[in-house]
Amino acid sequence: MSALTEITCRKCGTVNAIPALHCKSCGAPLDYDESEQRLVASARPRLHVGRWIRSLVLLLFLVTLALALWPADLPRDTSGQRIDATRYSMMGQILLDAIDRNASTNLPIAERDVNAFFKFNVTSPASDSPFSAQLKDAGVRFDTDTGAIWLLVSHGPFSLSTQIDFAPAPDGTLHVTGAKAGHLPLPGPLGRLYASLRAPLLQKFPNESRILRHLSSATLSPGTLTLSLP
Repeated sequence: MSALTEITCRKCGTVNAIPALHCKSCGAPLDYDESEQRLVASARPRLHVGRWIRSLVLLLFLVTLALALWPADLPRDTSGQRIDATRYSMMGQILLDAIDRNASTNLPIAERDVNAFFKFNVTSPASDSPFSAQLKDAGVRFDTDTGAIWLLVSHGPFSLSTQIDFAPAPDGTLHVTGAKAGHLPLPGPLGRLYASLRAPLLQKFPNESRILRHLSSATLSPGTLTLSLP
């Protein structure tokens, strides 16, 4: 029998079924006012716990949202000049020519050169929609067996950053290992899903996308990404 269908006698402690007016054991009058007060008092801690849980969930949501909306930067070599950007363009053309001729080649790409290319070539065309995604800046970082590409995208007055982490797969090609939305880390499958959603931003670099599709192997070292085509 639950507390909502029973009442305890104050005199002898016998449990009686509601709506009895007198105790079935000792005959004493049953105090419904006191029983109701005890029931309310016992429920109050559960109400407090529920409020704390809701507050905690709301706080976690707000912290997650703030981390995702807070743009992050990517430490990288930004010392390159126009000559470095030109060298990167020439390296890219060599790789594209090798793809067209179905030839094998192996080229080291310097982090400084890629970032110089981004610095002098990342511009977004005008858009009819003020809140459409516009690429404002981009960069890469190459380290031992790991790398990252960073994008800064504006949506009207707001700027959001995306970082996609990658590494060589067992077959030698590059695969996504994680990502960051702003300062919010997105590891493993969650990062790969996020990276696939942000992939359309890379359409501004069709040559790079084509090279990656034909890649046979890649190695990463500090400041350098070496690409091999079959």
